[in-house]
Amino acid sequence: MHLQRKQLLANYASEGLAETLVSRLESIADTRVFTIKTEIAVDLTTIQADVATWPKPSLAILRGTTLGAADFTRYYPYNSPRMIVRNGALVAIPREQ
Repeated sequence: MHLQRKQLLANYASEGLAETLVSRLESIADTRVFTIKTEIAVDLTTIQADVATWPKPSLAILRGTTLGAADFTRYYPYNSPRMIVRNGALVAIPREQ
């Protein structure tokens, strides 16, 4: 979770207190980060069935795909609170927000 582009716990914000290592690198160094995740805690065929037919190992660019459109909580199935930065502090918010 150290290399996420958007901060899951801050409701996908990525600036100020919610800044991540990746968002910081991309904002100050004019750098694009390409993340490769090698281990996953979920069966991807529950999101996109044809994943089962892919050669192993495979690399996939997720942007603009069914896998990329899935909420990140599908890949990180742990019950984590959602927060938002308000007045310089992290404040809990309902998950549907």
